[in-house]
Amino acid sequence: MKETELNTGNIDLIWNGYAITPEREEKVLLSEPYLSDSQMIVVRKDSAIKVKADLEGKSFQCNNHLARLIRLKTMN
Repeated sequence: MKETELNTGNIDLIWNGYAITPEREEKVLLSEPYLSDSQMIVVRKDSAIKVKADLEGKSFQCNNHLARLIRLKTMN
């Protein structure tokens, strides 16, 4: 885990791939964000999935990133 590497001194900072969450704000000192991105759902062009609600019961890949999974669940 990135926090472990930071806390043990194996690394000096975390540069990217680290979403700001309330839990992380309690554990580490965060700078102002240097980049803002957005999340999107990507499906095949001929897919029946058109809106987030169509994902109900489907399986998907989320790059093993908890913050992205949380964001997907809260997307409008």
